Amino acid sequence: MSMRNRMELRVAIAGILALAAGATATAQESKAPETMVLEEIVVTAENRRANLQDVPVAISAFTSETRDLIGITNIQDLTDFTPVLSYASTLDRMSLRGVGRLTNNYGSDPGIATYSDGFYTASNVEAGKAPMFTDRIEVLRGPQGTLYGRNSIGGALNVVSKRPTETTQGEVRAVAGSYDLQTYAGSVSGPIPDWLRYRVAANGGGQGEGFFEDVNSNETEGGQNDDMYAEAQLEFNVGEAMDGWFKYAKSEWDQARRVDRRITPYDIAPTFFGAPGATTA
Repeated sequence: MSMRNRMELRVAIAGILALAAGATATAQESKAPETMVLEEIVVTAENRRANLQDVPVAISAFTSETRDLIGITNIQDLTDFTPVLSYASTLDRMSLRGVGRLTNNYGSDPGIATYSDGFYTASNVEAGKAPMFTDRIEVLRGPQGTLYGRNSIGGALNVVSKRPTETTQGEVRAVAGSYDLQTYAGSVSGPIPDWLRYRVAANGGGQGEGFFEDVNSNETEGGQNDDMYAEAQLEFNVGEAMDGWFKYAKSEWDQARRVDRRITPYDIAPTFFGAPGATTA
């Protein structure tokens, strides 16, 4: 084979390999899955706005959108997605890394400081509000006494409410389920003039039937509730040096849990506590 034919053969092979490589790259690009971009979460754990990934604190943050996606509707659900966090709903006691409160006495330190919009509260129920009312929930693990006081030896719980918006927005939700579960919620926010903004939101409803049924009377008990929560906000900016925010909130609840029963050596039948006409031994 002459030198010229060899050179033409090498050029042809190189061209075929280049075409094959280009086809393979095109096929890989067409089959490549779409990459998921992590949403930037801004937290105020250090009393300043910062990216969650830049904060040198053991922290779990949940935005309202994240709570809707993964199903966090109350504090008990929060413990399923936060390491070393536990909560007793019947006693309203929360603990982080085993540090919490052992009693509900007013003189006892809770161990975990709960702050709602920067204000300290002795109860954790603020973290159980629906995602419609909270912008995000931040759970800080470990001692936080420098910024959150002596009651945060185990950690801190920071609840941040949704604020009025610069454009008119509204939202309506309704949920129906078994045991006659019916809940309704709605919110509306926007500007009045440009420097004054408002937000009004409320939810209500609950579970009408209990989990347990008395076969004699056909009455039910356990888990029944009828709750209501409403809030109104005003936010304003006067120039560049003055701004303000006002919030009014009201809540009502009616929760009929299962009646407690106890049998003692002196009883010939169970004793009911809390029931009308009940007697104790």
